[in-house]
Amino acid sequence: MTRPLTAETIEGLFDIASRAPSAHNTQPWLPRLLEITEAGARIRVRTDAERTLPVSDEHGADLGMSLGCWVEACAIAAAEEGLRLRELTVTGERHDVTLTFLLAPAGPAPAGDAAPSGDGAPAADTAPAADAADPSDAEVSAGFSIAEVLTRQVDRGRLRRDTAAVEAAVAEYAALRPQAILDRTAHGEVHRQEADDRISGIVIAQVPEAIWVKAARYAQSAPFEPREAFDETLRWLRLDDRDPRYREDGLTAETLRLPRRAARLAARLLGGDEAPDEARDRLRDMLVTAGAWSTMLPTFIARRAPDRLALAIEARHPSEVSAERWVLLGRELMRLWLIFARHGLRVSVESQLKDVQLPAAMLADVLRRTAPARNGGKPVYQPFTAFSVGRSTGPVPRSPRLR
Repeated sequence: MTRPLTAETIEGLFDIASRAPSAHNTQPWLPRLLEITEAGARIRVRTDAERTLPVSDEHGADLGMSLGCWVEACAIAAAEEGLRLRELTVTGERHDVTLTFLLAPAGPAPAGDAAPSGDGAPAADTAPAADAADPSDAEVSAGFSIAEVLTRQVDRGRLRRDTAAVEAAVAEYAALRPQAILDRTAHGEVHRQEADDRISGIVIAQVPEAIWVKAARYAQSAPFEPREAFDETLRWLRLDDRDPRYREDGLTAETLRLPRRAARLAARLLGGDEAPDEARDRLRDMLVTAGAWSTMLPTFIARRAPDRLALAIEARHPSEVSAERWVLLGRELMRLWLIFARHGLRVSVESQLKDVQLPAAMLADVLRRTAPARNGGKPVYQPFTAFSVGRSTGPVPRSPRLR
């Protein structure tokens, strides 16, 4: 870095990082510059308790991955300023997580740098210091650009299949992260390498369309059952474009591809937090029905659905995965999605497929059956994301941001 590191520079990095994806577009991060010294800028990121999803994200998986996406976006932006992210430490669990890290001038990390656990003692599940324990980690982040962070988008509309581009993107990701386990099964091919404990051996598999549709039908009502989950989802729906929050956060009618007139009607029907239960129940039934049809429409209309991918790690249950690991997985997910965007592809996330027990088990079974046996048996996988990926068929609306 050729110019002095200032608070304004750090605030600019925070603005760029705010374009990171998050569950329901909650943007649950609260970054703060603690100090600037000769070593660099010390950053702390806390969780905003008002922007968590305690019902639908019980184990804090989506929260941790959202924070990881934010960290990766910040690291990419910092790299263009000649800075490297070091000493990443994750403390807390579930919905109360704090991250600290140093943005230091690029160069060799001081010998002996390591990320301590919350009590100062080394911990097996604490994320290692990026750029210290693994210098290639900073190189991966530096391989992307701010422009790529700012132009990446989720597309909840219709996606056109391009399996060749998906294959090329996954291969590019595999080249960046050669220490990960990568099972790529789009055409029965399997590429497997040694596991890396830092990311717990990510597995990528293409889910057959018949299994995906069946799992999606089971999962479609997941955001609306139990009632508390529906109310939680409803809190982040921005159905009326005259709502001041429409340009700040949440899932807008535009990004959800809802016609303006229908969205405003639904907003009036609900009438805010004090809406009668029968009105909410009626809307819930409408959303479940509409969601079931939207799941099948790509197949009916295009005759060829977009590629369906699931990513997983070796674990029996989300409760076994630490907050540190969720953050690291979020960083990897951000990198993968940026590579998809580099190939002209966009994703449409279907979180309910991994959040609901039966659909998650169906995805895990696909992963287990396609993965080669190891040590005399098949590994047990826990899906941590599922999404469609393809080419957008029209303009994609921008999701709102607070910053």
